[in-house]
Amino acid sequence: MDDTHISLEFCCRFRADGVIDTVSPEFGPLVPVGSNLFDAVVSADRERLLQAVTTPDAAGTRFDIRVRDERGHIGVFAVEVSFGTDDPAPTTAAPDPEGLASFVLLGQEVTDLRRVGAVLHAHREVLDQIATGAPIATGLDAVARMFEVVTPTSVVAVYLRRGDVLELAAAPLASAAFVQAAGRVEHEVGVPVPGTIEPIAGGLAATVDRTGLGFGWWRSVLDEDGDDVGRIVLLNPEKRFLTADERFLLDEASRLVSVASGTARAARRAFDADARDPLTGLLHRRAFLGVIAADVVGAVNDPALVVAMVRIAGLDSVNAQHGFDAGDAVLAATAEGLRRVVRTRDLLARWSDARFVIVGRDRGGPEALDGFARRVRAGATPRVVLGGTTVEPAIEVVVERRAPGVSIDDVLRSLEARRSSGSGGSVPSVVGSAGRPGSDAVPSRR
Repeated sequence: MDDTHISLEFCCRFRADGVIDTVSPEFGPLVPVGSNLFDAVVSADRERLLQAVTTPDAAGTRFDIRVRDERGHIGVFAVEVSFGTDDPAPTTAAPDPEGLASFVLLGQEVTDLRRVGAVLHAHREVLDQIATGAPIATGLDAVARMFEVVTPTSVVAVYLRRGDVLELAAAPLASAAFVQAAGRVEHEVGVPVPGTIEPIAGGLAATVDRTGLGFGWWRSVLDEDGDDVGRIVLLNPEKRFLTADERFLLDEASRLVSVASGTARAARRAFDADARDPLTGLLHRRAFLGVIAADVVGAVNDPALVVAMVRIAGLDSVNAQHGFDAGDAVLAATAEGLRRVVRTRDLLARWSDARFVIVGRDRGGPEALDGFARRVRAGATPRVVLGGTTVEPAIEVVVERRAPGVSIDDVLRSLEARRSSGSGGSVPSVVGSAGRPGSDAVPSRR
């Protein structure tokens, strides 16, 4: 931020050891004569001040320091240091008997300006997330960093609620110990009343106490429908009440997180509406190919991938004998079985009609791959009761291991060819660039 327009309204003279000799009335209540300037400046800003007084070339350079008064209130000041010795203020201490070098500090309080600037930056980041569809963490990091102006020694964390669990979404200043210990906590009793700021409770409070991370306050985040979507948490090294600035920022952060999470949720719903097969809830073919093309799951560069194609045998017969509702029930049951079989990072989609596709990390050697095909077949086989009759269609599974440099598109075409030629089953093979086991070169589809 450009501070050239800010006039420097207060001044003080201090010795090299930090003791203040003279001070103007405006700054006197904060750092009185005889106190130590370095002790009043928050630890994160002392290096900046020390560099200014030890580097002659830095004279006249404008920078910010945060100063804590006796009540613990943080003030932000735009300052510059000069190497003069003139007394800048009428209040003068006794001359320095040791003859230490003196420095003059000139500045003006900019606490409100910096706080507003931090809030505006967070607003811009959240709006940018909304406009570009960027990951929600970008906006939430800026929200957490709003507090740095007035709470430089505190840790601010943003949690989002996932069912009965609170997951850490942003904590840019948190230590690795905090992230590891409190990255995921149970949503339990002690939830703060909406609109209030209360001491943390439940599993998070126990974790903070056990790990010695300080004392915490939190505020609920509600969406536009009044549903609980997360928490803003502020951890202080010492147990104390929050300042008016901190309470204001907690309220502002709650509003921003509500907007950011609501937008992310709406985007996810829009994606699901456009990308999900309405019957099974899985990605449909076009969306699946789009995800692969965008490399969302790292599929393009992952050197160890397997692709499985799953087919419900006899689905046409089920439709003919029991009706299309019965066939839909079989498809939905198969999709649910596949969800239970695949791992979290596997990509699962409905390919077309009675076929599904799974893309995931290689499970190991040929035996492991064949075992995976057997587990898919066993887990996905549906058993549906239709009009008192139990229908259990057979499941066919073909699996290919992708060779280095081969596209997933080539593997899918190979699986299609194997199924069409009747050479199905679960026998694994490595697909070369020709889409044939062991072959070395064929162009991929353009």
